[in-house]
Amino acid sequence: MVAGVACSSSQNVAPATSNNNETRQKARAAYAEIDEDEAPRAKAAPAAKSEAAPKSQSINASAAAPENKVRVTENSDPSPVDLSNQPKPVVMVMPAPNGKGTSVQEVVASNPNARAAMEGVMEYLTKKGYEVKSLEGGAELDNVIQMQNDIAGTDDDLAYLASLSLSADVYIKFSGSLNENGQVIVELSAYETSTARQLGSQSSFVDSHGRVTQQDMQANLKTAARKAMGSLESKIQNYWIEDMKNGTPYKVIMNLKGEYTDSQLEDIQDDIVKRMKNIFNKVRVNTITPQTIDLVVYANAEKIDDAQAAYSEIRGALKSFAETKKVNLTKKLIIMDVK
Repeated sequence: MVAGVACSSSQNVAPATSNNNETRQKARAAYAEIDEDEAPRAKAAPAAKSEAAPKSQSINASAAAPENKVRVTENSDPSPVDLSNQPKPVVMVMPAPNGKGTSVQEVVASNPNARAAMEGVMEYLTKKGYEVKSLEGGAELDNVIQMQNDIAGTDDDLAYLASLSLSADVYIKFSGSLNENGQVIVELSAYETSTARQLGSQSSFVDSHGRVTQQDMQANLKTAARKAMGSLESKIQNYWIEDMKNGTPYKVIMNLKGEYTDSQLEDIQDDIVKRMKNIFNKVRVNTITPQTIDLVVYANAEKIDDAQAAYSEIRGALKSFAETKKVNLTKKLIIMDVK
């Protein structure tokens, strides 16, 4: 299982006392040159050419920290979409993995910086009216472990599996860093649950002005997280509105049971996919193996309003030639046996 540390422990945050004066000087210089409200990139570009970007001191145990950057995006910022009269996605928030096998519970419980960054994201979303989930309780983790067992041999990361298990529509990974200019930076990446498709990423910084005590770091991480979320939300909103046009997505995993010749197996696979396309607005085939069919189906929300209804439609479509058995069912995931 993959878990990780989004921000290092407090003893790794503060630079040595002897470097404090130099850090404060660099922080003031950086603050004077960079608009705290994050000026457009076109104005920031010339400064990047005239001076080499300073190295960053990472407070993320896994990823290299960004260097002298104001904002990083996977794509250009879309215009905000008004969601006031439409349902909003359920969002899960958790640390980006660090590859050291540290559990999410350990990260959030023992690392105040990770806790602060996560709280900044969750506070923003809660105030905006989103339902927010996190993977902290033992029961939630047990559900994810069971899902890993249900999807045998899966290489999917913990965040993806957790969002499926906790019935989130979107999941957000976060990480943080402190660079040599004294800027506290938080990076966020958002993904759609059913497909694990990345919706966008965003980073934002808060100048520490040389104040890097534990209390200051936590306050700055919260502020930077909220600032980054403000821009990332537009990308999530635009995805949500656009994706709703196709219908409600469900990830469907069918375990093929029984003994078949190669020809029979291909006939069964073809038949199943055709029947799925007859009952859903859109079907995307992820993988087909001799044992498994992995699909994402988009259902008409007016006719099929939840995963149980979607499973019933699938069961009805296959009933004439195959037996079905429900293995696991969440808001976004249907795992079933087909024999």
